[in-house]
Amino acid sequence: MTKETDDDDNDIPIQEDDEEKNPDQDYQELLDGLLNLSGRQLLMFYWDHELTEAVREGFEVISQKWMKGIDQMWVHWNTSRATVRSESASQFRNSDRGGLGPHRNISSQKSFVQVHEELEELYGRHVSLGEVFMKTHTRADGSFVDAKAEKVAEVYKKACEEKLTEIDDDGPKTSMNSSELSTHRDLNIDDKNEIFLQSAS
Repeated sequence: MTKETDDDDNDIPIQEDDEEKNPDQDYQELLDGLLNLSGRQLLMFYWDHELTEAVREGFEVISQKWMKGIDQMWVHWNTSRATVRSESASQFRNSDRGGLGPHRNISSQKSFVQVHEELEELYGRHVSLGEVFMKTHTRADGSFVDAKAEKVAEVYKKACEEKLTEIDDDGPKTSMNSSELSTHRDLNIDDKNEIFLQSAS
């Protein structure tokens, strides 16, 4: 196999048009060499048209390595076991749940953790699981996405009110920061989260 270089400054081998393809060619090394040519950083994502075929060959070899995991994932989802599990999960998600209808939320593709972090950034304080639930299960007009969400919200609010009443019945407490009596009562995050988890179960 005859090789030539593009100039004296760069010792990057370039194949001649008539030479046979070498399956043992280290395309990663060749591609790295092409990307390190002098002036390459000024060209953004362009290269000499004469190099297009070499770049394409190298890209295809490298991309096949990257695509192996994707092929294996599709192989998994085409198995009968995965298909049965997927159908079962779909039926469960869309089940009637004792007259409450399928589970719904309005968080779209955001995880509840992401919604939680966004609320904390928006409010500038820690937020409870109940606040995240309200954000992800209440429409813009204030209505709930389904009957189950409405039921959980009602139980949660009622339990919070009962806990506040219980605290108020214990009598006024002095603030730790001053000798004044505290007149404002609120539950801490841990109490709210505990109440929410009990309400949602």
